[in-house]
Amino acid sequence: MTETEQWIILIGFYILALLLFFYKNAKLRRALIAKSDQIREIEVELKNLEDSMKTRNERTNN
Repeated sequence: MTETEQWIILIGFYILALLLFFYKNAKLRRALIAKSDQIREIEVELKNLEDSMKTRNERTNN
């Protein structure tokens, strides 16, 4: 195996490693976005519950 062939193989492995890194990075980013969307939905539900409890307490106090 010549030195040129070794360099070509090394560069090929480097490119494969970069592709794998970017694929994993994109996969993690999608997972984080999905989780943050879930957190936002839960925050909205909590806010709605808070508001309904305040309204119920106001009705009870009056």
